[in-house]
Amino acid sequence: MNAEIINTALRLSPTCANVDSELLFSLLLSKFPNARLSVIRLIVARVCALARKGHDKLDREMLIESVLAEIKAFRVRIGAP
Repeated sequence: MNAEIINTALRLSPTCANVDSELLFSLLLSKFPNARLSVIRLIVARVCALARKGHDKLDREMLIESVLAEIKAFRVRIGAP
């Protein structure tokens, strides 16, 4: 599900990132109500930063990999399933 959230955020980020990251957060939260808030916050922060600087396909792929790795590391630290 996290990869789906990231891909959705990447798709929406060109219209939301420069205007209001809270809007992107709200959209993702409504589309993925069972997702952890901390995961959505992390995704929004990373995706908005990428959108503001501009990106290509390789940047998006690297973002997906790094955010998924960060989410996995966070779960290990807190002992979540």
